[in-house]
Formats: sequence, structure tokens, C-alpha cells
Amino acid sequence: VRIDPAQVTVKNVYGDTALHYACKGTDIEMVETLLQNGADVHARNQFGQFPIDHAAKRSPEIFSALKDYGALWDRKHKCGVPPEGMLHSSAAEEEKQPAKTVFIVQKAEVNDNPSVSSRTGDAGRQLFKEQKRSIGSFSSSYSSLQYACVKKDEKLFREILKNEEVDVNAKNAYGDAALHYAVQGGLADIVKELITHKADLDIQNDFGQTPLHHAAQLGHISIVKLLLEGGADRDLTTDKGKTPYALSKDIEIRRLLREAVQKIPASIEASELERSPSQFVDGGRRKTVTRKEAEAEEQGMMSFSPLMYACVGGEEQKVREILREAGEENWPELLKQQNAYGDTALHYAAQQGNRDIVSLLLDANANPDAQNRYGLTPLHQAASVTASVTSAAGRGRLAAAVEVVRELLERGADKYLEDEKGKIPLDLTRHDDIKFLLLL
Repeated sequence: VRIDPAQVTVKNVYGDTALHYACKGTDIEMVETLLQNGADVHARNQFGQFPIDHAAKRSPEIFSALKDYGALWDRKHKCGVPPEGMLHSSAAEEEKQPAKTVFIVQKAEVNDNPSVSSRTGDAGRQLFKEQKRSIGSFSSSYSSLQYACVKKDEKLFREILKNEEVDVNAKNAYGDAALHYAVQGGLADIVKELITHKADLDIQNDFGQTPLHHAAQLGHISIVKLLLEGGADRDLTTDKGKTPYALSKDIEIRRLLREAVQKIPASIEASELERSPSQFVDGGRRKTVTRKEAEAEEQGMMSFSPLMYACVGGEEQKVREILREAGEENWPELLKQQNAYGDTALHYAAQQGNRDIVSLLLDANANPDAQNRYGLTPLHQAASVTASVTSAAGRGRLAAAVEVVRELLERGADKYLEDEKGKIPLDLTRHDDIKFLLLL
């Protein structure tokens, strides 16, 4: 929250915000901090739940605080409601069970229509004819195709797909399409069929997540392969700057993503720039690049470089190989490369808490004071670590961050550089061990 207040409104793949999770506990201080920083009491996840739905089961104090900030509660149905007002009974049920409601309401329409054939095929096509429509007052309802993916019902999915009017790329209120849900559910066969039906492999939801982000994060190797073979862009980032590689913890998936990275030629002919978008062929694979992206490439504002990937993955040996293959004369250019967010390889090494890689990059003369587009330096990144000292993993992460902060300071990093909000690294840290180093 201290780094970027906008983070309090970020949602995960299920639509939950930080406030949803905070309301599952009893820490009123945490909830109030989120509320004071703009947390949305009306945020609804993909199961139709508001933060107040969780608070009602856990803490009267938090429940009361949410109401003070404008959260609405339907006492009759014992559920949170959107700001437009209380719901009548059937609508309230739709709020609580959006996926089921979509199916039941549409099925009722078919049964009430005597002109509809009783044959399964015709009924199926009529059942899901109005896929794009929202049901009841729940605007984020799944489309029928999305519903089949969520329920992992392949038979239903195929019946819906027979309808020539089905839009496989239809999105719900969170920007998710059927392919997002098929990937989340690990449904490789359905993913194949969606690809066959020209589903957009690079479709992004409201948080910038593509199906490949989900597949990489959830460890679905076979689906990652399908998406990459279908031409999915492995360099697209979420609204927080995360690539699929950055979200993956699986070694094999990281290998697939790393090997699939296609580099765009650094030098681009003027005649090529006249095309918008321009197309370049690299290694037999066609990559589409807009004029703006081509110009950004020339200015060094590139997507994740192999060196950045290696730093995110904590692959010290890979970092050494990249530096060795590049040759010392090319290190200055290699180390100052930035992605679209202005981050360098050193930013990612510091963020990951890897002192050995940080030291290696500094030995190669990486700039410890490089600032990204938000004014953050590697020292800002390391100092702002969030780690719980109540768990072994949290303590390990904190210890690693302390070592990185120490290394950066010993190598001359400027601890007084300000980010775009006027914050120095000390302002961003929450841990006494790091504060101690920054105050020396």
C-alpha cells in the first residue's frame, strides 16, 4: 500500500481484492488501512461475494467499519448488495450464485417456449443463444460458454459450441473469456477446441492477464505447450508488469517460455517502419510489431530480455552464461536494457532477493541507481520487501532482502534518491533490519 495505493484495488484471477482477504480475518487495523487507501467496499469477486460477506462471518468490528465506508447489507437475505440498492429475492439469489443462475434462467426460457424443439441439439442451441446477455442484476455473469468451462462440463461445452452465433471471445465484467476459464480448470481438450475455433490466445482480462499467464502460474505444462504452439505471445505483461515467466514456479514451464522468446531485430529498416503493424520473421516464426513498438525497441524500451528472465528465475548460472556469451564489451548495453516499465535486470535481481546475482551484475558494472518509469531504483525494490516474520518462508525472504540492501549500499547505491512520489527507500521499508541499514 505504501508503494502504490492503486495496488489495493488489484484483483486476483478469482476477482478477490486485498480487502476480501483482510475481511476473512480479524485485523481491523489492516482493514482500516486498506479503506483509507481507497479499497473498494463494493468490489465483487467472481462468486458474487463482497468483502462484507466475509466480515459478517468473522468480525462485527470489521463489518461495522465496512458499513461506515458505504458497504450495503441486505438483512433479509444476509448478503452484501451493490450500491444500486437492495435486491428482491430472486435477484439476491443470482448475486450469490451467478453461474448456476445463468443456466437455470436460460433453461426456463427454453422450456416455456413451445416452438423450441425437444431435440437436444436444437434445445442446446436455443438454450445458449443469448450468450452475451447479462442475467438479472449480476452484470458479471458467466456467458454460457464460460459457465461450461467453469463447471468443467465438456459435453455441455461442445453442445454450446455447435451454435454458430457463439462468440468464443466474449468477456464477462472482469474481462475473462472462456479460454481463461478453460486454462484455469486445466481443460486441455477444451483449450484445443477453443484454439480450433479461433479463440484469441492473447486476450487479456481487466488485469492484463492472458490465458498463458494463468497456465504458467498454475503449472499446466501441457496447456502452456498448446498455447505456445498456437502462437500465444509469451512477452505480454499484466497491469503489474508480470510476464507468464515471472508468474511461473515450474522449471519446465520456465524453460519452455524462455526458449520460446522471439527477439525482434534491433535495427529496423525505415521501409519496414512504414508498415503498421509491421511484421518480422525470426527463426521461421512470424512476429507482429506495431510501429510504436518498433520505435520503442530502438530506444531500448524492450520487453523482458533473456537476462531479465534469468534474474526473475534466480538462475545464477544462466546469468553467467548470458554475460559470458555477450562479451565484456557488450555488458554496458546489456545491463542498461529496460523493459516497457523501465526496469533493468538489476531491478529484478534485487526484487527477487538474490544477493549473488545482484553482486554478479554489479561486478559487470550495472548501474545501482537506475530508475524505472516510476522512479524506483533496485534499492527501492529490495527495501520494500513484504514478508511475514511469523513464517519460515517469510523470514527467509526478509533475510535475503537485507543481504541485497547491504550489497547495494556497499556498492554505492544512493539511498536518498526519490521515486516519482518523492519517496526514498527508507520510506518504503516496513522492517527494522532494513531500516537500520538505511539509517547508518
